[in-house]
Amino acid sequence: MPIVFLFTPFNQEHIVMRMTFILFTALAVMLIGMTNPVQAGDKEDITALIKQYSELEDANDMATQSQMMTADRTWVGFNGRKTDNAAWMDLQQVNRDNFEKKFPGVEFRREVRNLQIRLMGNVAVATFHWYSNRIIPADLSSEKVKMLGLPAVPATWTQVWTKEGNTWKIAHTHSSPLYSRSN
Repeated sequence: MPIVFLFTPFNQEHIVMRMTFILFTALAVMLIGMTNPVQAGDKEDITALIKQYSELEDANDMATQSQMMTADRTWVGFNGRKTDNAAWMDLQQVNRDNFEKKFPGVEFRREVRNLQIRLMGNVAVATFHWYSNRIIPADLSSEKVKMLGLPAVPATWTQVWTKEGNTWKIAHTHSSPLYSRSN
C-alpha cells in the first residue's frame, strides 16, 4: 500500500516541484559563484590606489604610475583632449622633466577631496576633486616665480577602474576644471 501512495498524482507533482526547486536553487548558486561580486575591501583598495596615484604624480614617476593603468587606458582632459595611455604618459614625463629643469626645487602635493566610489562588480567609478598645491623654494628667483604664473585650478576627476584578477587598473580618466578663472 505505501508504494501506491508514493506514485499518486499528488505526490508526483510534489516530487516535480521539489526537483524543480532543487534545480533552480543549484542554478542560482552556480550563477552567483560565476559572477565576481563586489568584494569586501574594494572601496578601501580603490581609495589607497588613488592615494598612490597622487603620490606618484607628486614624485613625477610616470613610469610607475603607468603600471596602474590598462594598456588601452584613455585620458580626456581640459579642452577635450583625448590620448591613448602610452602617448599621454610619455608626454607627461617629458613635460615634467622640462619643468624640473626650468624650475628646480618646485614641488607639488596633490590633495584628494570629496572622493566618491561606486562599485559594480569588476568595475569601479571614482570621482573626486584634485587640488594641486605648489611648494616654491625660498631660493627660487623672483623672475622664475613670476614665470610660474597662477597655481593650477583644482579639477574634478573621474576614473574608471577595472579589476583584472585581483588587481585594479585605471581604464579611463576624465578631468575637468572645478571652476573657471573667469568666475
